[in-house]
Amino acid sequence: MKVNNRSIIITDPCYLDGKDKWYDGYEDDLSNHGFTDNIKEGTLYGDWSCTTFQTRNPNIKNITELGWYARDVANENINNANDEVIGQFCADGGEVCVVYRDEVLKINPNFEINECYYGSHYDENGKFIRGEKIQESTYNRLATLIKDFTGEINVFDFDIEDTTYRSLCGFGNINFYTLQTGY
Repeated sequence: MKVNNRSIIITDPCYLDGKDKWYDGYEDDLSNHGFTDNIKEGTLYGDWSCTTFQTRNPNIKNITELGWYARDVANENINNANDEVIGQFCADGGEVCVVYRDEVLKINPNFEINECYYGSHYDENGKFIRGEKIQESTYNRLATLIKDFTGEINVFDFDIEDTTYRSLCGFGNINFYTLQTGY
């Protein structure tokens, strides 16, 4: 997915319309729901929670090297203590997607992740319930927001021992990668 100066959201597609359809998510292509260019993949695990990291590692020269870097961090071959946590998200429907923020707001104007609130969620009527405010941030447990991204985003799968891992990697004006950090 190539992006030119647009804000992106990483989340489970079950959260996009505000109805928290975790039981079935979006069974078909997201383009059928108003999302133009996007990524939608299964998580390989079912439910998961992930952390999105920004790296400023000067040795990473392209998106493939960023994918290898994410693999090495997951395999604990590299210490990523200098990488900044820029968000968290969960996948309750067993899927993960990258979509444009402006397109999400067209179908769900209440999808707010500009500030850091712990425990934000949608109620049974699709109303967004804001949790406890922690700090101003792009961090939220429901979705990661990356503002004004320009670059390329790919999905990388890699094996560590007997387990296959999936990471979303973005290489551009912000270099980021996601890793599963919980269930």
